[in-house]
Amino acid sequence: QQSLGIVTMMEVVRDDFKRTELDTQEEEDAAQEEFTKFKLASKEDIAGKETKKELCEEDQKTTENDLESKKAELTKTVASMDAALEALEELKPQCVDNVMSYEERVAKRDKEIKALETAMCTLDPDKKEKACKD
Repeated sequence: QQSLGIVTMMEVVRDDFKRTELDTQEEEDAAQEEFTKFKLASKEDIAGKETKKELCEEDQKTTENDLESKKAELTKTVASMDAALEALEELKPQCVDNVMSYEERVAKRDKEIKALETAMCTLDPDKKEKACKD
């Protein structure tokens, strides 16, 4: 009877061992499949991120070049504006600070008209112009 008990116990241990081996093999196969899927997904993710990184770096270079170009353009524009303001300041006294009164401007204009009429009459020896007949 003891020998039957030992054999039965050995058979139970053997069956437990086989069941444990099958369970472990199934778990390992599932883990291997999960790892393979994870590895593939990781490679795809890394490749996508590397592509995105390259595109972002190109975009950054383009933006930096545009920035440098715009800075140079701004410098030229500021220099041009400064030159225009200097020219304006040079012209300002002639235009704004002219404190000639209305009467003085009328007298000056009349004097210029008479000078032009005199020049015209000088160039019109036959006195054909109305202003030169007098």
